[in-house]
Amino acid sequence: MNVGRSAAGRRLAAARAAAAEAPLLTRQALLEQAGVIATAHLGELLDAVALLASQPAPLGPRVAVVSNTRGGGMLAADACGDTGLQVASLAADTQRALRDMLPAGAAVAGPVNTTAEIALGIFRRCLELVGADPGVDAVLALTATTATSDLVPEVRDARLRVPIAAAVMDQVEAVRLLQNPNEDDRAIPAYAYPESAARALGHAARYGTWQRPRRAAYPTSTACTRTGPGN
Repeated sequence: MNVGRSAAGRRLAAARAAAAEAPLLTRQALLEQAGVIATAHLGELLDAVALLASQPAPLGPRVAVVSNTRGGGMLAADACGDTGLQVASLAADTQRALRDMLPAGAAVAGPVNTTAEIALGIFRRCLELVGADPGVDAVLALTATTATSDLVPEVRDARLRVPIAAAVMDQVEAVRLLQNPNEDDRAIPAYAYPESAARALGHAARYGTWQRPRRAAYPTSTACTRTGPGN
């Protein structure tokens, strides 16, 4: 069908072509302003969905990284930086409490490196401690199975006031949900790579930033009832 024969039609066609040629960053910014999570590929989208389906959106970009391997913690910290997140610097009280429970050689300022010699039960306490730090919006837990311990159950059972995502370095699945057997409505997304966990947290944090002012702009259902006709 021959369209765009008139001058007005050609102007409209040119405008559409210009929009299609908008830079990727511009299109992504427009999508994020509309509350749309823009991802580079399907796998990244599924990673973000796994997090938002099981955890609340973070209230900000500050992520506490906790790992039982120094190299893994470095990978996770770099991945957070690449996706626009900030590795949280922990408060002095939090660092002191971590130092009291962790082996010599552990790093406690952030990222936290518990070392591979960490005793069972302590990794979960570390996660809960950093999750309670006032400067932390989310936690990224990275584990590598050692000859003496598997820390995945400790990540699964951790109770935090902030969202948490895990990177399990030796799991086969790209992403899975760690389900607490005693809590049907609670799960933690676990990714095979720290980069995937960080990207999912980054998308969730930006979505949370978009979502908050819009929630505040609308009254709750109770408020609507109280201000309705006749009240």
